Amino acid sequence: MANQLTDIEKKILEHEAWVDGEETGSRLVLSGRVLARIQMPNRMLKSAKMMGCDLQEGNFAGTDLSFSDLFCSNLERANFSEANLMRASMRGVKIRNANLRGANLTEADLRAGAIVRHVNEAAEEVRTDLSFSRLDDAVMPNVNLNGADLRNAIMTGANLKGAYLRGCNLSSVDLRNADLSNVDLSNADLSYANLKGSSLSYAVISHTNFDNAVVDNMDITGTVFDDSAPPELVDMLQDKSRNQPRKLDEVLANHVQWIDSQGAKGQRAILVKRDLSGFDLNHVNLSGADLQEILLVEANLFRALLVMTNLSEASLRDANLSKANLAGANLTGADLSHADLRDAVLKAVISRASSALPGSKLWPTNLSNARLVNSNLNGVNLTGANLAGADLRGASLRRAVLIGANLTGANIDKADFTDAILKK
Repeated sequence: MANQLTDIEKKILEHEAWVDGEETGSRLVLSGRVLARIQMPNRMLKSAKMMGCDLQEGNFAGTDLSFSDLFCSNLERANFSEANLMRASMRGVKIRNANLRGANLTEADLRAGAIVRHVNEAAEEVRTDLSFSRLDDAVMPNVNLNGADLRNAIMTGANLKGAYLRGCNLSSVDLRNADLSNVDLSNADLSYANLKGSSLSYAVISHTNFDNAVVDNMDITGTVFDDSAPPELVDMLQDKSRNQPRKLDEVLANHVQWIDSQGAKGQRAILVKRDLSGFDLNHVNLSGADLQEILLVEANLFRALLVMTNLSEASLRDANLSKANLAGANLTGADLSHADLRDAVLKAVISRASSALPGSKLWPTNLSNARLVNSNLNGVNLTGANLAGADLRGASLRRAVLIGANLTGANIDKADFTDAILKK
């Protein structure tokens, strides 16, 4: 073991030299090594590769492991207090009873991993196990923990802003005073969890289990949730006069009131980064709403009103947008691959500051850099639309109206423009 540790220490020194850009350095690459109880505190292991290693009870306190690859490693009872694990790949790791107090896990990937144990056998999914771990005061914004097991973990004061927690097992987790704003808790299990004093502002709560959870003094400003939310959350909204919409249908109703009153009443819908994939939103009126980076994969938006709606960077893959009105909408960088846009309206909008003034402004629908691979755009009105840099490979634009449309730099490989109207 002593010789092995000497060999590992040499590799670590070479890795640190590699990080510093020295010619004598080389990247640390370990696979399947048994290094239980190894001591690596306060070291520079940025971008190191330690896949499938046995590192249980190891000491990595204060170590920089940012951008490292720890795929399916055993980290049980290891010490990562104050360690830097930013953007680390930790898919399928076992990290039960580990100490991650004050660790930086910003944008780390802790989803399940898939391993092949034998040739010709199907890959086996390995769920990330963080149960019973200490994550109090951990810095974890935008971390991907979809499907992870966090049962009985201590996460008091943790920063989980924008984290992906879909399908997570968070039963009996201590989340007191944690920041869970903008998180996605769809299908998560929060039974018996302690959420006292935590912030769930603008979070997505759908089919989430709150059985016997403690939800006192929570901030739920702008939270969107369905009937799975416990009565205590609904009462909190009413008793504390937060005047925020309790459910998606109320968000939509308040938005329509905002439109009808020209902003005097109601409230504009702001559903940034929400996951409404698969939702039935046919005939919905979200004109002028802020839906940046929203997930609407396979959603039904038939005949939806989305005039001048901000859908930049939105994901609308396989969505039904047939006969929807998207005139003047901002779809910059949006993903509309395989979407059904038959007979949709995407023409420019003419906006006048006042009915008494002759001046007007043209608001073209902006699809610049949008992804429209294999989408159905048959009969779509794209008059004056901006499609610069759009990916239209394999898209069907039969009978589409493209008068005045900007196709500069667009990829139209194998796109079908049969009977399309390109100019007057």
